[in-house]
Amino acid sequence: MLTRKAQIWSFDFVMALTIFTIVIFVFFQYSLGFNLFDTDSNKLISDVTFLSNHLVSEGIPANWNCSDVNLIGLTDGNNRLNSSKFLYFYNLSLTDYYSTKRLFSITTDFQVSFFDSNDNELQIDGINKIGKNLSNENPKNLISSIRFLYYNSSIIKMLVQVW
Repeated sequence: MLTRKAQIWSFDFVMALTIFTIVIFVFFQYSLGFNLFDTDSNKLISDVTFLSNHLVSEGIPANWNCSDVNLIGLTDGNNRLNSSKFLYFYNLSLTDYYSTKRLFSITTDFQVSFFDSNDNELQIDGINKIGKNLSNENPKNLISSIRFLYYNSSIIKMLVQVW
């Protein structure tokens, strides 16, 4: 004899799954302020991650200069800031900011600054910021990433911001 007491009907299952999905979506959308479809924020997160990861690398080629750089990196490969690469990066962004963005394959604007262990802004070779000046901007969205580097036998913070 065939009974249907404990069987799940497909319509019931589909309705329950639909309601569950809507509840999860509403929870993330309103409770956490997380927008599942905010492509601007996703682009900013992607760009700041890409930019900060490559800045702590040695770049391509490893001993790059302004004339042969394919990808900008500021370290020796061991998170030690290379002063020559830092100055090359500064000069590239100062002379042609948009070419610098193209080297990183990013479309967002950026600013890179450095801080000592007491969170005081640090000047390296007289330079405290590289990229577009954030204080002149009024960005709708701003994403930051902090990376730690060695410089002059000290640990410093590199703050990468994109908008």
